[in-house]
Amino acid sequence: MKSYIRYLGLLDNTGNCHYVDFNPGVNIVTGRSSTGKSALIEIFDYCFGNGDNTIPDGVITENANLYFVVINIKNTNLIIARKQVERTNCVFYKIDSNLYSIDTLTTEYFSEDYLLPLKIFKEELGRFLGIDISDTDENIDNNNFHNYVKKGKPSIRNMVPFMLQHQNLIANKHSLFYRFDEKEKRERTIEEFKIFCGFVDQNYFLLKQQLKELELKYERETRNASHYEGDKKLREVELENLLNEYLITTGNKLLDNISARQVLDSPQQYIDELNQHAIATNNESDKFKEEYNRLTTEKNKLISERRTVSLKLEQIKSSIDYVKKYAETIDNIKPVSEALIDNSKCPFCHQPNNHN
Repeated sequence: MKSYIRYLGLLDNTGNCHYVDFNPGVNIVTGRSSTGKSALIEIFDYCFGNGDNTIPDGVITENANLYFVVINIKNTNLIIARKQVERTNCVFYKIDSNLYSIDTLTTEYFSEDYLLPLKIFKEELGRFLGIDISDTDENIDNNNFHNYVKKGKPSIRNMVPFMLQHQNLIANKHSLFYRFDEKEKRERTIEEFKIFCGFVDQNYFLLKQQLKELELKYERETRNASHYEGDKKLREVELENLLNEYLITTGNKLLDNISARQVLDSPQQYIDELNQHAIATNNESDKFKEEYNRLTTEKNKLISERRTVSLKLEQIKSSIDYVKKYAETIDNIKPVSEALIDNSKCPFCHQPNNHN
């Protein structure tokens, strides 16, 4: 969408028009300091819906009656104007394909019939510039979170820093949006940059939502497949045991050269085959005897292990009982309260022993 600012100016209190005209391509505004160059940016910003009049106080604000911007866009002209007051909630908004000369912009031209409330003006301007996207959420599942705040519509006010470049700044993603001091607003404008450039439309966000839904569905199906595979392995072991029991009992395989995994992969096919299968026993098969001998050997082994464990358990209990009795004996021994010292006597002559 090719566009450029055709005129930017003001009508003074006497109705005279003062303006700067621009042409397609690069336009350079030069002049001494304090001659109103920076005011051009503030006039543009004010006409584009700034809630505050930030045009520097001075000769311009003292003599201006209204400010206007004429933008050539879509092979027509968009005229926006606002009164010189500290705050105003009305904006002149007109689309005019017959504006051939700046002389047309007189006091009578800016009729009150074209005044719009500021909020409605921003919506109309956004639609005219193609910012008509109503839903910028890329993940529709976010709406299910309790504290989630739905993203708002792209704002025409966020587009202004994209159009106005500050002097001496390289246009990286931070300096491009230098006018926002609040991080939240700056980040939102950066996020909406692709909209302002015309790279995406509403269909982009709808497709992103569909993509996110498909990604979540894929994740769920992947988890379900993992759980299904785990269950399938358990079923495979269970079915393998049943097939082996059938072989032992009848002496015949239920399904020749077919594994439990193959049955689980194509269950209906083998169900149909089994419905036509006649059960027969093989009296010459040694499978039952082999299984009986195997189970008997395993049983005897377990009995032997149980006997060994029981013996160790009895030994442990015996040791515990011995320790308990020893502890009781120690507790019953009374401590020595006094000691008597006396001379010993000879057991034969009963004479005292004087040896120390």
